[in-house]
Amino acid sequence: MLQTPLLEDILEIYTKIPDDLTLWKTKNLQLSHENILENIFVLSTNIASFFNIRHNNLTRSIYKLQNEGQLPKRLLNFEQPYESGNRTRLTHTVYALTRHQTYHLIMDFSGPKARSKKHAIVARL
Repeated sequence: MLQTPLLEDILEIYTKIPDDLTLWKTKNLQLSHENILENIFVLSTNIASFFNIRHNNLTRSIYKLQNEGQLPKRLLNFEQPYESGNRTRLTHTVYALTRHQTYHLIMDFSGPKARSKKHAIVARL
């Protein structure tokens, strides 16, 4: 079985923007006009936190969009440890989404709260 890398193995912080959204970039890569869209990422955990939804529900949305062909089957991902409610240490898969992939994901969200937050996140990306 292939081991999924950890965050610090593949990404580094590019910049932080309001509302606890951190933009990440490919580690040790010099960004240019030609490669910036493919190498700046938003983490699925940050999106879940921003929209106040559980990460496993967001992951289901990612799987659904992959099955529909809206997102690629192979997304950049890594394992991240977290502590469950009973202090058990677990890991989950976190996805690093490009700007366009993030747009596809958040456009799938619905409801009145999601609408205003979608506009807020799109304005910041």
